[in-house]
Amino acid sequence: MSGIAQFNWPAFHDAKELMLSRGFTQVVIPHELDDPISAQFLMESLNGDLRDLPGSKSWGTYLARDILFIEEHVGGIALIGGWENSRGSAVEIAVGGALKLPFYSVVGDQFINAQEYETYVW
Repeated sequence: MSGIAQFNWPAFHDAKELMLSRGFTQVVIPHELDDPISAQFLMESLNGDLRDLPGSKSWGTYLARDILFIEEHVGGIALIGGWENSRGSAVEIAVGGALKLPFYSVVGDQFINAQEYETYVW
């Protein structure tokens, strides 16, 4: 999400809508975990750089929150286009693999079971 305008919120939202349309009943995207003030800052970002957002938390703070949420509440991980360029995704994939969670891939309007991503877990 870092380095992308609005921290890639539109792509996450589109992926969530696709998953809900395919029968998933609960889909949480990282942006929904933000407090309202942080969410507003993130949504207004033109470049996805936390340093430009007054009062924003650090990248590590957001990632730690997301990892804890994955461990406590998530039954699977969906990867959206561009995940392979995200350092946060690398950590989330490692955690998901350690927890033996299923992986899915969402690219455009395609949604597939993507267990092959387990090979990226170290």
